[in-house]
Amino acid sequence: MLELFGSKTKRGDFAMRKNTAIVAGTLGVTLSSLAVGGMVFWFLNSADSISRQKADAGIADGPPGPKLKDGPLGMKFVSLPKGTFYMGWNGEKGSAKKTEIKKDFEIAVYTVTQGQWQEIMGKNPSMFSRDGDGKGKVKDIKDEDLKQFPVEGVPWNDAQEFIKKLNEKEKGKGWTYRLPTEAEWEYACRGGATSEEECSYHFYFEKPTNDLSSKDANFSGWYPDGKADKGPYLGCTTKVGSYAPNKLGLYDMHGNVSQWCSDLYKPGSPDRVLRGGCWTSSGVDCRSASRSANFPIYWTLCNGIRLAAVPEVGAKQEKGKE
Repeated sequence: MLELFGSKTKRGDFAMRKNTAIVAGTLGVTLSSLAVGGMVFWFLNSADSISRQKADAGIADGPPGPKLKDGPLGMKFVSLPKGTFYMGWNGEKGSAKKTEIKKDFEIAVYTVTQGQWQEIMGKNPSMFSRDGDGKGKVKDIKDEDLKQFPVEGVPWNDAQEFIKKLNEKEKGKGWTYRLPTEAEWEYACRGGATSEEECSYHFYFEKPTNDLSSKDANFSGWYPDGKADKGPYLGCTTKVGSYAPNKLGLYDMHGNVSQWCSDLYKPGSPDRVLRGGCWTSSGVDCRSASRSANFPIYWTLCNGIRLAAVPEVGAKQEKGKE
């Protein structure tokens, strides 16, 4: 996966955590370049080419959205019960660890959108926005549709600020919002699967599979996973919910934007966990058990957030035990 990141205070400066090149291969597509902070990034041409690729691939152009519990800012949430599942399956027998989810929780159907972030924070950090460095990629996208693109370029610390302001706005309405734990995220990604057999797949849509094509998720289709064929590479994010959900009705658990979790990546490290892969990822990085991390003040072109929700009283009790 290509990870481009910089600090919150120096957004023009990019560093490379992984020096992974994106190559055009033999697809015969037209590329355009974008210069940022002295570095050049190559993408497929414009938003109309994105629409053509999605149409050719049979990809829907908008999220119909399931009828689920309403949350703030037009968000939708689905409930997951407490329980035990097998976490971390990497393709090898016995690699999954039996893991307990100790309390019921809710998780957002979609990642936080640019419109929702703008409403709370008063600004939009996203590269693929009207004023972002990648604005040329989305110049043909209607304003209302662009508001439904995922917010990206979000440091973990800024995600916490967004959540703090959202909770202040929603205080007294019965729910508290936070990032999911890494275990909650994977449990939700796997569609609430609990048996070791059900948890022994890499990707979860209506049915679990070990194959991922970019017809199924927004990632670099030049690098599919499993037995899937190569597919289109959009070269940017796209509207949330543009691909099929898992059986819980959760969209974009594989690709589009990586999603911050609350956990530390490992004991003693300041890095926070990211899950889900993103629009630049290879298929293997979009697996349900794949992990990445970043320092909490750093932003990347991939980082977004998906919210979890717990009852307001329960959240106070959890905080008191920390």
